[in-house]
Amino acid sequence: MKEYQKIVQAQEQLPHFESTARQPEVLPLVYQYRSFKSFWQILKSDSFWATNARFSNDEEEQQFGMDVISTLVEDKSLTDNQNDKFGLNENYIICFCKEDDKLSQWRGYAPEGGVSMGFDFGMPRAFSIISNKSDSSDDSSNNILQYVGLDTVRYIAPKQLHQSVDEYCNYCHKELALKNPIDLARKNETYHKEIEKKAPYIKHSGFFEEDEYRLVFRNIDGVLDDCIKYRDSESETLRYPYIVVKSALPPKSAPTCVVRVCIHKDKEKELTEKIETALKTTYPVSVQGCHLGEGIKADAGEPFCTGCILRRWATVNSYHNCRYNYDSSDVNYEYVLHEKESSVIISQGDNQKEIFEVVHRTVQTFNEKENTKISVWCEGHLPLRKITVGPCPNQKNIIEAIRHYCKHTYWLMDVEIIASTIPYRKSL
Repeated sequence: MKEYQKIVQAQEQLPHFESTARQPEVLPLVYQYRSFKSFWQILKSDSFWATNARFSNDEEEQQFGMDVISTLVEDKSLTDNQNDKFGLNENYIICFCKEDDKLSQWRGYAPEGGVSMGFDFGMPRAFSIISNKSDSSDDSSNNILQYVGLDTVRYIAPKQLHQSVDEYCNYCHKELALKNPIDLARKNETYHKEIEKKAPYIKHSGFFEEDEYRLVFRNIDGVLDDCIKYRDSESETLRYPYIVVKSALPPKSAPTCVVRVCIHKDKEKELTEKIETALKTTYPVSVQGCHLGEGIKADAGEPFCTGCILRRWATVNSYHNCRYNYDSSDVNYEYVLHEKESSVIISQGDNQKEIFEVVHRTVQTFNEKENTKISVWCEGHLPLRKITVGPCPNQKNIIEAIRHYCKHTYWLMDVEIIASTIPYRKSL
């Protein structure tokens, strides 16, 4: 199956609670709060740990979603003991929120000091789940590839004593944007799909302040069984199941890097030519422009480079084959770029680090000359864009250490690093 079909399928698998699908460009970054120890582990490994949802901060999380939906489904056989069928007992999640400097989040997730990490997710993308059968970190032959998109969690209140069953059903139906089966003969099939999509994204309303977004990796039919690992709890009374997740490319991807210039069309040609000139003697790779501007539509026959992660759908229905599009010249698509953000993207491939160094020097010179702020990002790595260091006694030293590390780690060189605006106070 072509990659774009898998991306579209992943998009369709998202819950879409809102009446119209949330447009990714509305939410430039999402944030994850980490202790300093886990933060450094993420940077060093260039990977996430996705934890089994049954071992999250809400012990009844998966069951609560099923209970809510079961109140709406007439055929109870669809929800009774169906967690395994839908993979709900084996969902592995990575959670994010919308705010990067929130006191309640610091207290909850980094009480002894930590950071919030801002990530850029757009269209669903490929992730590699690391198999226990892999001989080394570079061995991807046994890893599992899943296409996963980011979406919001919906917070549902439990039924109140004053509510009738019909009133509660109407409330849940509206909050979850459940589809009414058009074909009554296919009602069971409709609700099957609704349960599979929405249950992993439902939480008790008591957690609403988290304002959570999440990536959900599904272990339907045990496809991830060989990837499950275990870590001890702090008290060492539990062992939490988790999987290791890295950014990935699909198999058979071109080994050659492609450089994509994602800036406004007025300056695109000049920068593209400068990068081509800088690279051509040593790394004669393809350098492509996005032709972005107000009212400008991308050439639907032009293949995306593997690193064009900032291009967005303008509407849920506008889509462009992401990498190998040579047969859709009869279709028009609309795209948007992150507001106030211009970037150069280098796809994953041979000599990425060396190519980055040449491109980054060229872009820095261009920025100084044109008084612009163009970042250079590398595909195949976590899409980390911002680091906020939380309230702590040695904040300045920690910021300096993080800047030093990012400066000497090529794919992190343009990450923004700032201090929390919340003052540090010793606990009593």
